[in-house]
Amino acid sequence: MKKPFAGVALTAVLGLLVISCTNESIAPLGEDCVHVNLSGIEGVRSVLDDDIATKVSEVTLAAYDPNGLLEATYYTDMTSGSSLELTLNSTRSHTVFAFVNMGYVSVPFNKNEINSIDYYIDSYEDINSRGLPMSGSTTIPENATECTIEVRRLMARLTLTMKEGEVTPDKISEVRLCNWNKHLSPFDSDGCKAVTSNDVASGEEGHYESISNWSGESLVFYVPENMQGTLLPENTDQKLKTAAAIGEMAELCTYLEVDAEIDYDSSTGVYGNLTYRFYLGSDTTSNFDVEGNHDYSLSFSLTWNGQFYEDEWMVDNDGLYDLRELSLSSVSVTPGSDSYN
Repeated sequence: MKKPFAGVALTAVLGLLVISCTNESIAPLGEDCVHVNLSGIEGVRSVLDDDIATKVSEVTLAAYDPNGLLEATYYTDMTSGSSLELTLNSTRSHTVFAFVNMGYVSVPFNKNEINSIDYYIDSYEDINSRGLPMSGSTTIPENATECTIEVRRLMARLTLTMKEGEVTPDKISEVRLCNWNKHLSPFDSDGCKAVTSNDVASGEEGHYESISNWSGESLVFYVPENMQGTLLPENTDQKLKTAAAIGEMAELCTYLEVDAEIDYDSSTGVYGNLTYRFYLGSDTTSNFDVEGNHDYSLSFSLTWNGQFYEDEWMVDNDGLYDLRELSLSSVSVTPGSDSYN
């Protein structure tokens, strides 16, 4: 289930960011100063730094004139101040694009090529240091002295909750986010998505959210946008939302892994390790979208049903041991006829 981030459509400015900007303006004479504010930023506690949802460390601005030609660009390091300013020709309108927490962004001279800009996430350590990548744009009318750019986080917020079920694991040793998208296109109208296997985190890159000894309280993850679409339109069974079902697309879609440990109990005779996997999406059966700036809630519980024969991708039971013995409590024989042919 998903819903927009709370507060992304704020009308009030949540914080003025002031700094002395290096002026790279190529605007003609007759310039005026425009103060730029960022809105749509609200915080939440997560497994990353507590301020990660509101953190703004760097901003690149690009202003285009009515002909779609670049008039001014600015890059600012926000660590020391609280405001942004653009110097523009006040006799005409402008379209301004903001790239937040993506470092210095080299923008095209023609506005029509803005959707070709790509940003690659190096690691989650980079996100934790810079803040969530965000983007936004607005139109500034003639003679304006101030504008607000509402930015959109290019990452979704996922809340994971384990509910009480038939099986109570003695320990959840790790929760991992896998196949997260490293390739972001801030202004692509189709959204950001992994296109090739090189665009997704692999191996240890995908194990950034290792949570030791999870006791079942809600965990909050930030997940890069990955708009893979509805790949199983006819499916209505969540047990069939598996890697095998989507074929070659499996390497591009984002999923969670949960490692559970079950201690030996003589009453059950079953113990060992299990790994559960869940594809993300707007539903549990057909869709594989992770949409930035949206909240997703995923809850799960563990049961014995299907534990030993479920799809091996969704429930990996290679580390599970079953010491139960099958025996006959009694035997009865019903005599037949004296002979048979």
